[in-house]
Amino acid sequence: MLQVKHLSKSFGSDLVLDDCSFEIPKSRVVGLVGSNGAGKTTLLKCIQGVYDFSGEILFANEKIVENNKIKSKIFLVSDANWFPFNATMKSMEELYATFYHFNSIRYKKYVAIFNLDIHKKINEFSKGMTRLACVCFALAVEPELLLIDEVFDGLDPKVRQVFKRCIIEDMDETKMSVLVSSHALRELEDICDEFIFLNKTIYTQGNVQDLKQNYSKVQVISDDISRLIELIGDDKIVHRKTSGKVHILICNINKDIMFDIMEKIQPQFYECLPITFEEYYLLVDEGGNQNE
Repeated sequence: MLQVKHLSKSFGSDLVLDDCSFEIPKSRVVGLVGSNGAGKTTLLKCIQGVYDFSGEILFANEKIVENNKIKSKIFLVSDANWFPFNATMKSMEELYATFYHFNSIRYKKYVAIFNLDIHKKINEFSKGMTRLACVCFALAVEPELLLIDEVFDGLDPKVRQVFKRCIIEDMDETKMSVLVSSHALRELEDICDEFIFLNKTIYTQGNVQDLKQNYSKVQVISDDISRLIELIGDDKIVHRKTSGKVHILICNINKDIMFDIMEKIQPQFYECLPITFEEYYLLVDEGGNQNE
């Protein structure tokens, strides 16, 4: 559905994005992960057509540049949302209905779910409520590709759960794809099929389930783990932490192999633990083996 090919973007002499290439298939949720200044917002605005760029972006095999028909199928919920000073949900509903295909039934459904006052000025909403107002408009437009910048910013834990459920349900109904950026990696893990790690260029991307299957985390109690390290292979240990007899290792091997190794060495105690998306990102972002 979306194809980004050798995308680069500079502001003056500042290179913000460097030769980025990736694809997003139809009906997928993809997490865009990176530290502050990594270029996430710039990338989303390039896809939306806000910024010019070098390289190529195709949507449904058509270029997005100067293509209003294609741009109308892509909706960006920005991290910095702006509305006219006296705008209400009601007045903005009328405006969106003028410029977009607008599903009023779907809009009213989400307004009710998020308990938003359609007659109150949006500028009087909290940050989280303003974000939810934007999401209501976005889902009512029924885009084929939804872009959300800092998706959970300003939302309390309960609303985050409701929001995630709404995104998944809507995606199932409309078959839209979603590209979301967020620092809340534990939240992204719940909804994303795939991930892209960005730091001006894309340095890692893949499938969330493959990540979980290909890595394992183990806690071991033993006086000596030299035999364990030998069997695992030092090059497969991406993180190691030791406190007395307690050792925690994150390894680039799957759980089945780890269980087999543990059965061979029979330590005093061991426990295989799940590796989280956040742990994986921190390891990759730091680069190389981390030993403490």
